[in-house]
Amino acid sequence: MFIKALVQRIKLFLIEEKGASGIEYAVIAAMVALVLIGFMSGDGSIGDNLDKIFTKISEGLGGVAGGGGGAGGGAGGGGS
Repeated sequence: MFIKALVQRIKLFLIEEKGASGIEYAVIAAMVALVLIGFMSGDGSIGDNLDKIFTKISEGLGGVAGGGGGAGGGAGGGGS
């Protein structure tokens, strides 16, 4: 009797899919973390290359693109 109940529980465990979605989300989160680590770390990384590209653009614009961020504000263009 005990063996039958054990076999039945094992079958139910193998059929059950509730925990699968949690595992899938964990795998996706791990992949995103790896991509972010690869993006931000090391010389020659994508983040480093993007920084170089934006620096060249800024220099090409005469250094007008400052390090500010956000919308609005700034000094008004008043007369003298």
